Amino acid sequence: MIKVIYDRSARRLTATGHAGQGAPGHDLVCAAVSALVLTLASNVATLATQNSLRRQELKIKEGDACISCIPENKMRAVVTMVFDTVCSGFELLETLYPENITFTVIA
Repeated sequence: MIKVIYDRSARRLTATGHAGQGAPGHDLVCAAVSALVLTLASNVATLATQNSLRRQELKIKEGDACISCIPENKMRAVVTMVFDTVCSGFELLETLYPENITFTVIA
């Protein structure tokens, strides 16, 4: 089971575990989660290079990811939109594969 937790106020997303939906290398849910995590990480890294963030954390390894950032004031809405957009994908995955992924939002 993959557990994804999004702390909206802290702009922090963690994802841990494995879906177990398919064989390693052929697991649709793991592949989808990986794509969403890497998309979010790429967007945060891009914002960092544009000096739009005060601080960032990008820790990604197999079965364990943590992505967070503190945006400059003028970029808060943009960063929130990026996180919320990616998290809509996690919500959809949880709806389609509830036995393989849980998604929790902390306000």
